[in-house]
Amino acid sequence: MFDIIIIIIIIIIIIIIIIIIIIIIIIIIVIIIIIMIIMIIMNIIIIIIIIIIIIIIIIIIIIIIIIIIIIIIIIIIIIIIIIPRIV
Repeated sequence: MFDIIIIIIIIIIIIIIIIIIIIIIIIIIVIIIIIMIIMIIMNIIIIIIIIIIIIIIIIIIIIIIIIIIIIIIIIIIIIIIIIPRIV
């Protein structure tokens, strides 16, 4: 019974990670499209500033997501270690 719980938890983690990766890819694609539009409309200095800001935002988002994933994995590992001892 406990093995099934671990498998389900691992599957959920994998699904969450895949969803997060897909979201990041979509965000990056959208940002690239926005940058392309801005490049057509605006001058080079503004574009460079916007690109730098966007890159910083993407890096921050990725770092936050990685931290969340690590926290989730740590919590799950703790649960996997603690539950059998309680049961």
